[in-house]
Amino acid sequence: MRWERYEYDEQSSCACGKGIVVKHCYCEDDDWGRSREGYTGIGIQCPECKLKYHYDSITYRSLTPWDGGDFDTSEYLVPNGLKIPTVITARLYFGGSVKQDIVCLVTKQKLQDVIEDMKESKYSTRVQMSESKAIVDICRKRLQTQSLNKIVPMLQEILQSYEQYEWNPDTIAEYKQREKEEIQQNEDKIADVISKSYQLHFHRKIR
Repeated sequence: MRWERYEYDEQSSCACGKGIVVKHCYCEDDDWGRSREGYTGIGIQCPECKLKYHYDSITYRSLTPWDGGDFDTSEYLVPNGLKIPTVITARLYFGGSVKQDIVCLVTKQKLQDVIEDMKESKYSTRVQMSESKAIVDICRKRLQTQSLNKIVPMLQEILQSYEQYEWNPDTIAEYKQREKEEIQQNEDKIADVISKSYQLHFHRKIR
């Protein structure tokens, strides 16, 4: 397998408008029809801006990873001494083991209710509570079983040691509140740096 490489330059105006910023780019293709691209360097071709600024960028993901989201990158000349903070993304998953996944779904009291629902229903297809149905679905996918005779004893074990699990609906809610505040503070810092920076708009350089 061989990668073929094509190199080219892109350019943008600089902050003062007296020069340009050049990005040295490449694109590679292989025999399987795959491609990849990137850049090897940035050159600020303006004496005035070169003394005042440096290149920086920020990248956001448009969708969650399993949705195949694209990356959206914005590029800037940032005043020396400043740096665009790294984007903080919200945590999407708190589970791990099957038991931890279950605890993430239900409070201790709700888990007791689920156990009673399953005992009364006797069959997984007859459970009434939405939480019961969700737990049956987890067990079907992760443990390849929908038998309440196997699920109920496991839930009873979880109930007895419920406080030992790190994540439950209450601790997740507390974490998300702290995380929300942290993300907002970080976004404010990003906005502050960007307000003092010059956004670059690169286009293919005409030789």
